[in-house]
Amino acid sequence: MVTGPDAQALLHAALMSPIPRFHVNGTVMALAGGDLIVALISNGNPVAILNLPFMTARGLVDDLQTALADIGRALGSPIPSPKDLADGMARVRQEGAASTSASSQ
Repeated sequence: MVTGPDAQALLHAALMSPIPRFHVNGTVMALAGGDLIVALISNGNPVAILNLPFMTARGLVDDLQTALADIGRALGSPIPSPKDLADGMARVRQEGAASTSASSQ
């Protein structure tokens, strides 16, 4: 990861450039040789492919985990993972089914 003034300058240059921008709300991954292939998905449609060497992928994971932990600390609550959300929704459905069953008896 690029840090310090170089990172700020690089990010500014990227934001001011005409490079493509994508809203991504999903991913699909595969391994190919020494690379991790990541298909970026937006509303069910693939919009881009990232081909990341393992070391770059690991650096990206570490940087994302740090950023999300920092955001969680600032909010006073961790950002839930998709699995956390799915587990919570399953509990809500189970509790709703149990209360519906109990009230109908």
